[in-house]
This record gives sequence, C-alpha cells and structure tokens, in this order.
Amino acid sequence: MDFLTLFSVSETPSVIFEDYYFLVVYKPAGFTVERHPSYASLEDFANKHVRETFPENKKYFIGIVHRLDVNVSGLVVLAKTRAALKHLNEQFANKSTRKIYLAQCENNPLPLKGNIDGWISEDKLNRKATYFKDQQVNTKACSLSYEVVDEANRIVKIELHTGRFHQIRASLAGINCPIVNDDKYGAKKISEENSIKLVACELHVKHPKTDERLKFELKHVMN
Repeated sequence: MDFLTLFSVSETPSVIFEDYYFLVVYKPAGFTVERHPSYASLEDFANKHVRETFPENKKYFIGIVHRLDVNVSGLVVLAKTRAALKHLNEQFANKSTRKIYLAQCENNPLPLKGNIDGWISEDKLNRKATYFKDQQVNTKACSLSYEVVDEANRIVKIELHTGRFHQIRASLAGINCPIVNDDKYGAKKISEENSIKLVACELHVKHPKTDERLKFELKHVMN
C-alpha cells in the first residue's frame, strides 16, 4: 500500500457507511466534528446529508460520539438515534473500540516497533499537551503502541490504548518524532494548510443494535 495517499484522500467529507442507527464519515483536515463558528463541520455535513437523503423524515438526530482535531483527517462515527449514541458512547468510554492511526513523522522512532507509555499534562489555556516519561503533578497516564510501516517515508502506524488530549501528537514529539507540519509540537511548518500528517485510518466498533463487531478502513473511500 502507498501509505502517503491516505493523508490526502479528499478535501470534502463523505459517508462510507450508513444505516438507521449510525454513520461513519470521512473527515478531512480543516473540518471540525462539532458545529463551529469558524470552521465547516461534520455535524452540519451530516445534518444536511440526512435531510437530503431522507426527505420524508420529519425528525433528524445527529449525535457526536468522538472527535478528531481540526487539523487531523480520518474516520468518525456519528449516531443517528439517541439509543445508538448512548451505546456508542459507552463503547468509547469502556475502551472496547479500536482506533488505528497513521502518522508521517520527521524522524523514525527507535526501536521501530514498541510502546510509548507515560504521562500527559494538558494546558487548557493554550490547548497543548506535554508528554512525560515519569509521573508529574496533574498528569494522566497514557499508552499507545506503534510500528514503523514505511521506514523510508517515516510512516508510523499507531494504536491508542488511552484517549488523552493530543496524546499521539504530544507522545511522538516527546520522543523527538514530531508529526510532519505539526509546528505546535516542534515540527517544521512546511505548509500553510490547516493539516498535519496524521490520519485516523481504521476503526473497530460494535453495532449499537446488534452488537456485531464492525471494522471500517479509510481505503474504502479512496479513489
């Protein structure tokens, strides 16, 4: 697979799965998940989509299950019923989901496969996290596993085991492997686009009605 293509699938959102209960949507960088005064959002996109796709329906519901940073692209789940939202929220809360990301870093982490376990602090005023190897005051434990899948292009596959604020970005920066174009975490600014080379490319969830285990991959929406 040419992993580099996954960082620029599309500049517009698209629905890759939909049934009565929920949607899985591709979010481009530059979009927020929730409605925002300054950015286009998946919430607005999804509401418009269901109104146009099901004009006979008189009531619509779009529930936010989880989020991606505005400058990150990838797969996002949106609930279409309140019961589905509750079920999906519980999955994310109890960590029964799986979230896989790809990042292009300025350097390859060493070893090429391993874990980054440590502690994260959050600066809410500046909306920035800091990774620490050892516990500090006002930090939360964090854990992820990684594997370099394209050494020449410094592409790293990542699976989150905890969901801390900016965890991937801060953890990789903490081991001197910041994500390309993520100048907030020490990388060189190579593009003025509101995007970094981080994409949520794979998502595993249980169906909120049937409990069937489902797997969604970003390659399903590639041209």
